[in-house]
Formats: sequence, C-alpha cells, structure tokens
Amino acid sequence: MSCTGRDLGVAVCIAVGVAQALTPHGEKWSSGLGPQPVISVGRYAGMHRPSSVQRLRLTPAAYRSGLPFLVTLVTLNRRPLFVPSKPEASGLQALLERRCADSRLYAWVIMPDHVHVLLTTIDVVLWVHRLKAAATRSSCVVRGSRGIWQASFHDRALRSSDSLAAVARYIWLNPVRAGLTPTAAAHPASGSTEWPDWREWVDDPFAWSKRS
Repeated sequence: MSCTGRDLGVAVCIAVGVAQALTPHGEKWSSGLGPQPVISVGRYAGMHRPSSVQRLRLTPAAYRSGLPFLVTLVTLNRRPLFVPSKPEASGLQALLERRCADSRLYAWVIMPDHVHVLLTTIDVVLWVHRLKAAATRSSCVVRGSRGIWQASFHDRALRSSDSLAAVARYIWLNPVRAGLTPTAAAHPASGSTEWPDWREWVDDPFAWSKRS
C-alpha cells in the first residue's frame, strides 16, 4: 500500500510493518499506544529528496530513527494563509486527518502562519516534503499561488524521558496562548489520529496529567 499527496483525498505516506523503535542510547521508547513503525535506513528507490529542504539539523539517519519528532512548518514570508475560515486551513486539516500506516500523528495545530505536528514516521524529511507538496497543490487550485512554505522546517526529536501527552498539550494550547480561542478544544484546526478523544481532556489539567 502506498499513497502520495496528490489531492485532499490522498494521504502523504508509504506503508511499512510495525515494531518497537529504539532511542540512540539503546533504550526502548514507548508511547503507550502500541508498537511503532519498522525503520528502514535504506534509500527509497525512485523517490526524489527535494533540494529545497536543506541544512538539516540532524543526520539523515536521525530522521529515520523512529523517534517522536516535533516539527514546525512556516509559511513563506509568514503569510497568514491558514486562517480557520479559509479553504487552505480546511484542506490542510483534511490531509493531516488521513491515517497512514507508516505515520502516527499524536498532535497537530494549524496556526495562521505555521503548523506544529508531533509524530513518528518512517522518514521525517520525506513526510514533511510530501505534506508541503500536497498542501501547495491544493493551495494552487484555491489561490492560483505557487510557493506557500519556507524552504526548511524546524524540528526537535523527543527523548524517552519526554511525555508525549505533555508535548501534545503544549501544541494544542498554541491557539489559546495566541488569543485565537478561549480553549484548546475550541480550535477547529487541531487534531490527533492517536487520541481521538483529546478534546475531552486537553483543557482539564487533572485529566491530561494522567496520560503523561
């Protein structure tokens, strides 16, 4: 099974098996949500790694390690393209909501000029490229514009001691800190494929702390 982000109805992923991923220190990392994707460090035949994604902070192998990553994608010139009322925001939301066999999206939030995603996937750089490409194609249809993203992206690899729930809640609270919504659950352009009930506990500090 393979899917490429050709339109809003196509996911940005390629399928692989499942197994536990290991941290660089040899410690097993667990999200409490089941096994993680099998990681292949080989090259992907026929897949072009874009030259626009440059100056990666980590080695290529690190982005294929299976560790959870917090990635941030920023719009070109910080343009507010993803206002919740605009079709670009709903289109990107639809892309992120698609379940993919090789990717687990624990949390995301779409802000007007940037996007935060907490995920594990077979290749973070490839995943970012495909999401950017799919979102750009859908934006071209809506706006007639071409480039919508900054060339690079920001990233942070989580360690085994980090709490996925705490990082996810920090992501979901972005609209509250920015004054866009009174609660995290009220923001329409947020989500999780791993915690479908997240809106029920994200604004309750006692409820989410039990998941840390």
